[in-house]
Amino acid sequence: IERGCSRDVGECWWASCPCPAKLTASSVTAMLHREAVMDTSIRFVRALIVGIDAYDNYPTQQHSSAVADARTWLRTVQELPYTVPVQVHENIGRAAFWSELLRFVNDVRREIRTESDYGLLVFAGNGAGVRTETSVRSYLCPRDFDLTDPETTGISLDDLCGLFEDSL
Repeated sequence: IERGCSRDVGECWWASCPCPAKLTASSVTAMLHREAVMDTSIRFVRALIVGIDAYDNYPTQQHSSAVADARTWLRTVQELPYTVPVQVHENIGRAAFWSELLRFVNDVRREIRTESDYGLLVFAGNGAGVRTETSVRSYLCPRDFDLTDPETTGISLDDLCGLFEDSL
């Protein structure tokens, strides 16, 4: 997972973002792996891993490592001391991404049995912050993301959080 700022709202792409607060997938993966192995009370019941390197509407903003980061996450999940059903998707558009999110949330909802059961969602790719008159909205950027129409081409973090809150 990479996380950066939205300092240049509407134009902040990871490749050009100067934010020093970025985490690499390998460092987060190593932390996850150690925590999951050491803490036997945690059990991932399902994992959805999405990596997006290619952006149809931004040919100069291609990501060089997001798919590789997603594959690193997959290997880490496969090394856990128990089996986790995993869906992995690379370079998918918004419609497919949203469909997979809905399926993932429904599957996790059905399979959670205890407070120590978790679903694992990994997104490796670009994000965008878009300023409105009253706020800044943040989006995960699928392959077909278009900054001129983020509501219909991006995955709003507000919508994503709402999806998970509705499932509790």
